[in-house]
Amino acid sequence: MKWALTAGICLIGLRLESRTMRRPIRTRRLSIAALASCLVLMAMELACIRSFKYWDGWIDGPDGQLIILENGNVLYAHMSGTLLEPLRSGHIHGPIVKPSSDVEPVPSFLGFAMFHQALNTPYGNFNGFGIRIPLWFPALLLLIDPICWAVARPKKVNRNAVATSAEESPILHNNS
Repeated sequence: MKWALTAGICLIGLRLESRTMRRPIRTRRLSIAALASCLVLMAMELACIRSFKYWDGWIDGPDGQLIILENGNVLYAHMSGTLLEPLRSGHIHGPIVKPSSDVEPVPSFLGFAMFHQALNTPYGNFNGFGIRIPLWFPALLLLIDPICWAVARPKKVNRNAVATSAEESPILHNNS
């Protein structure tokens, strides 16, 4: 009976141990990924701060694809239709202008939105399809690596290892 109880406790312990996850090890690859993620996050946040005063866009002329960074959002739009002037490829920018009261706001959920509009402008008539993504979402994705790095345990290095011969020590061993 005592043996069965011990075996049952051991099986429960193995089952519990298999369900728990070990902390990751802080490797060089994880450190580099976390550092790169932090640098991209800082650049993105600076661009986000700028986007509240100025909008920036990149347009691919012949296809009518447009990516705009404005008001803390990334907007992807695809336009098709008849334009009086062909669209030029490249970078476009300008100051943020408050929308007029006759423009309907696009319904959104947590800043995410998808829309389809038919526009009649001085440049021509065209249809536009767009997706708007708030910049807080990619910022959260970029925080995954730094959080993993902070949670990870340091890689164990045997600091008490003593080289007994020149072949065992990479410092003493010369490959010349």
